[in-house]
Amino acid sequence: ADAGTNLATADQIHTFVTSGSLTLTNKTIDVDNNTISNIEVDNFKGSAVVTSSESVSDNDNDTSFMTSATVIDYVASQITLEDLDFSGDSGTGSVDLNSQTFAITGDTGITTTASGQGLSIDLDDTAVTPGSYGSTTAIPTFTVDQQGRLTAASTVNVSTTLDIAADSGDDDGVRLGTDTLTISGTTNEIETSVSGDTITIGLPDNVTVGGNLIVSGDLTINGTTTDIDTTNLVVEDPLIKLAKLNNSSDSLDIGFYGLYDTVGTDKYAGLFRDASDSKFKLFKDLETEPTTTVDTSGTGYTIGTLVANIEGNLTGNVTGTATQAANLNNHDTDDLAEGSTNLYYTTARWDAKMAAADTDDLAEGSTNLYYTNARADARITAREYAVTLTPGGTAATQGYITKATNTYTVYHALGTVDIICQVVQTASPYATIFADVERSSTNEVKIAFSQSVTDGDYRILITKIG
Repeated sequence: ADAGTNLATADQIHTFVTSGSLTLTNKTIDVDNNTISNIEVDNFKGSAVVTSSESVSDNDNDTSFMTSATVIDYVASQITLEDLDFSGDSGTGSVDLNSQTFAITGDTGITTTASGQGLSIDLDDTAVTPGSYGSTTAIPTFTVDQQGRLTAASTVNVSTTLDIAADSGDDDGVRLGTDTLTISGTTNEIETSVSGDTITIGLPDNVTVGGNLIVSGDLTINGTTTDIDTTNLVVEDPLIKLAKLNNSSDSLDIGFYGLYDTVGTDKYAGLFRDASDSKFKLFKDLETEPTTTVDTSGTGYTIGTLVANIEGNLTGNVTGTATQAANLNNHDTDDLAEGSTNLYYTTARWDAKMAAADTDDLAEGSTNLYYTNARADARITAREYAVTLTPGGTAATQGYITKATNTYTVYHALGTVDIICQVVQTASPYATIFADVERSSTNEVKIAFSQSVTDGDYRILITKIG
């Protein structure tokens, strides 16, 4: 073809390409479904290629492309300029991405492992053996370190049986989880009730005490009647206060009375201060029981008889015949003539007679014998006996004492069951103690205490009656 005025045919182009080179100016080559090979960088126009020696930032356009060396150098330069910043719960840090390695390390109990592109974080094993701890008869125990890990684990056996004890009796244990612990009261003495997880123990409204009752403090009884059904009543108070509520007006009779029966009829006798006239009066045979006053007009009311030696002046009416009263009234021994045998008593005559006489002047009878210290000591010894409650002595002799639990058996050798027994403390305040007394024979008594006692703490006083 010529220099550009005529188009080349296909054959001409083929022949030209395969045999040499072809220069194209401002032409378009359709490479679709065709291959262009052996193209090198230097085959391109210099402005179309950015090499490693050139600045990428100076060739920021869409008409040129970079070589691989240019890209590597550019990325490396950019990475060198950047750091990785990081922070923790406390403190901060950074990693130079071009020259340093970011390390993730474990604290106490944690281990990290890097492999390839992976990082594993593992919780270290402790000395605790994996398993289940605790049972119905054992509770688990653990040791926890500062990081909250279990560093030790074990179990402690617990008792499954609850032992119980009381003042008396035996127990077979309460098996926890299967048995029920029952706290029972006693009839008319103790009552119990349960609500939720609370057991209430108290006294019933009407209480009966089967044994001895000792009240250390004051005893206040609020009621209308107090019955004391006892064989012997011993009161330490030397003065008994009556009519406590008689302080606002003098309307109550003050005294005491008793009951007796004659031929099937209940009668009352006593001594009282009559509120109506402020006089003390003895009475008997009253068939109406006194209340707050004594009915002096009641059926059978009779003035009682007092047998006593009277000291001091007597006022009022003198009982007896009028002649006797007239003869004695306003007279004394100066008005009577002295006989020759039964002479008047005078202090001088008595002193003279007694000074000249002794028991040798009197014949001793067979029944009422003279007083001697020996006889008095023997008589008292034969009727009274006292001993401290401590086991010991010789069997079947006075003073022999045995003990079983809280009961002492005392051999007193007084030969009768008609005796009065008192139990007192051996130390201050030497108080009288109430205990059960059993006259087991004519020479022996049993003293039973309701609670544990110590030998030597109490003393028994025994008095023979009759």
